[in-house]
Amino acid sequence: RRSAKDEASNSINLHMGEYFPEVGGEIEMDFDAPGLVNWARTTYGVELSVDEFRKPTSDLRRNVRDRIIDAAHSQIDTTDLSPIEPFLDKAYGAKAMSIWAKEKFLFEISPEKIEKARTDGGGEAVLKLVIDEAAALYKKREIEYPIDLMAETVANMMRARMQEQAMAYFIDWANNRYKMGWTMDLIKTKHPTAARRELTDKAYKADADGMLEKAVQEAQACDTDDKLRAHLLEKYQQDLPLHMQRLSGEERANAIRAKVESVLRAELVVLERSLLLEILDTLWKDHLYSMEKLRDGINFRAYSQQDPRIEYKREGSRMFLEMMDNVRERVTDGVFKIRLQAPTIQPPRPMQRPMGVPGGISGGMPAGMLGGPSGAQVGGGILGSDSGGLYVPPEAARQAQTGDGDDEGEADSGQLRAQILPDPRADGGLPGEPDPRI
Repeated sequence: RRSAKDEASNSINLHMGEYFPEVGGEIEMDFDAPGLVNWARTTYGVELSVDEFRKPTSDLRRNVRDRIIDAAHSQIDTTDLSPIEPFLDKAYGAKAMSIWAKEKFLFEISPEKIEKARTDGGGEAVLKLVIDEAAALYKKREIEYPIDLMAETVANMMRARMQEQAMAYFIDWANNRYKMGWTMDLIKTKHPTAARRELTDKAYKADADGMLEKAVQEAQACDTDDKLRAHLLEKYQQDLPLHMQRLSGEERANAIRAKVESVLRAELVVLERSLLLEILDTLWKDHLYSMEKLRDGINFRAYSQQDPRIEYKREGSRMFLEMMDNVRERVTDGVFKIRLQAPTIQPPRPMQRPMGVPGGISGGMPAGMLGGPSGAQVGGGILGSDSGGLYVPPEAARQAQTGDGDDEGEADSGQLRAQILPDPRADGGLPGEPDPRI
């Protein structure tokens, strides 16, 4: 308040010099009585009369100035400053960062911990603290999210009266991913909570042992395409895609890493790719629209002696960098919060008996049509453990893209569902596998 009062007094003295100059100086100047009256009333609520200034004197000027200063100080004294009290707290920065981390990354980090890191190592220590907490949370999500998604998928299959297929699919996935060694008879003796806990413990142990990195190094050790193809077929029942053949050097190593990760962490690969493409698509279209508006009005810069071509490049570069910052901001906002929704599974429908076929053959859908242990019919597609994602036949994909068929599979606004992916059997690769040449 003291600083505000000093600033108000200086401002009033300055304005008084404009409206009511000093009386008795060497140079006689006219003063603006109506302007002074209007300024005092609108700014500080002081009521003055033009008649008071018919005979200007030094005492009159001093009296008017003091009245206006007293009114300004009174306003400052009665102003409610409680909204800015949080900003006066010495721990305000640490508290604000704690709230920000909870809203953005969904983890708790106490203000005391942040303040201690700042005291010990400054801003760099606080940054490292937040990054380490975020990395730990992402690692936890990387380990547990595939299990959560699988549990939700199996539960949907159970609700669709596909118990045998659901158990076979779950066992096949757990054995391929974590080498659990489960059988149908063994899994029937386990409580679901116990089976989930055992699977989670195995996943954490596999991560601690560096299972993913070891698998990548084993694949990268194959120095020829034939050896790599045999390795992928033996370990993951995956053929070598065409785009990975005849690569060399770092490009080949990156392609192999992407291939192995798309098998061993397929759920997060699909989730993160879907999130990134959705955000990038939206922001890129907005950027193109903004560039079009900039192009329409850039020629007016010539009136301010600026080269429109140079200004267009400068503004376009700035807008592009802003778009990339928005992409990073939105991706980091969603990567810890968004989940792929398990596909809705329709109960198997009895097959209509063709004419002339005995009734015993059409009693239901044969188990072989459900993919047996390696796959299950899911919403018009096959959710197979060898693909790591949702495969939808071309007919269902065309219906989904054209909007034909029922509306039961439509996603709610703001939610991501398992996307329609190409046939993983086309080239032996996983759906949506990144092409290292892009």
